[in-house]
Amino acid sequence: MNDVKTWADIDASPLLQLPPEQRKKLHDANDERFRTFWAECFLTAQTPGRGEDAWNSVDFCKAFLDAFDLWEPKPGQTFSMYLRTAVRHAQAHDQQQEEMAVTGFGRETNRKIKKALEYMEKNGITESVLCRDPEKEQVIADIVGVGVKTLREALRSKQSVLSLDDTGGEDSALGDRVVSQEKSVEEKVEQSSEMLAWLHRGIGLMNLQQKEKYGKTAGPLWSSVLMGFLRNNDALPPAEDAPARLANCDDLRPLEQDNCLWDILLLHRYVEFTVQPPYAPEALECAALHALLDPERNPAQDKTVAEFLGVSRAAVSQRRKTWQQKLVQMKTEQEDG
Repeated sequence: MNDVKTWADIDASPLLQLPPEQRKKLHDANDERFRTFWAECFLTAQTPGRGEDAWNSVDFCKAFLDAFDLWEPKPGQTFSMYLRTAVRHAQAHDQQQEEMAVTGFGRETNRKIKKALEYMEKNGITESVLCRDPEKEQVIADIVGVGVKTLREALRSKQSVLSLDDTGGEDSALGDRVVSQEKSVEEKVEQSSEMLAWLHRGIGLMNLQQKEKYGKTAGPLWSSVLMGFLRNNDALPPAEDAPARLANCDDLRPLEQDNCLWDILLLHRYVEFTVQPPYAPEALECAALHALLDPERNPAQDKTVAEFLGVSRAAVSQRRKTWQQKLVQMKTEQEDG
């Protein structure tokens, strides 16, 4: 990628010396100079290590087109500064709209619910624990300034494509809960089994190269979900929860036997990063029953994935959204096929 520009190179482009109306004409005519400059900006934004790895391509495209047509030089502001600010604003707006559409609550209520989740994470309180402790539920509602009913509905309202576990990521405004607390155990098991079945089919159709590629991109995210599933989100110590965890191991055994699990959906490196040795190769029991290396490093949480990858939690949150969209597409294609 030696031809990838730096932001300083982008800001030095002769096109940016043209007045906005002339740049807009190049855009409207789809001029080769416009296309080249667009490609340079896009590749620069996608280069790892420059802080833009969490950018959504659609938001970037919209922001770039507006910036290219409208930007005018101002003291202390370069084109790249203007562009990056525009992308961040677009993504913040998208997140706000998504939260409001999903939860049915306004921005201020969502802010309070996010504060409640942060408090819960800091104090090791899971949603399942909260729903069994009305007194604690009232305390948290009072701390963030919402009613108990609002808190309860908000925590239950956001559904995602996964029906295995709660990722616990800080950037997911209401967490990525898949199963409502009101659903019966039978319903939860049925949903988990269905998810594993179509996932098994989808991975089974991939060749070895495709599996390796999928493991590199989606493996860390799936690892956090499957570790949360295997360990029941570490709500109980392994010794107390062993029968349930071993049953979860049995649920993943078909994936393991068909070479659709290890280092594709569940990375050995992630298991070693989160639980204590010794590690038996491809042993689900190790992942499920061994004590955590660090009690603060819960394998099901986005902050652990971020530490594992060496990126920000915001980056993990954005990657998870893209990943979930692809999962929905995979599931839809299987159902249509």
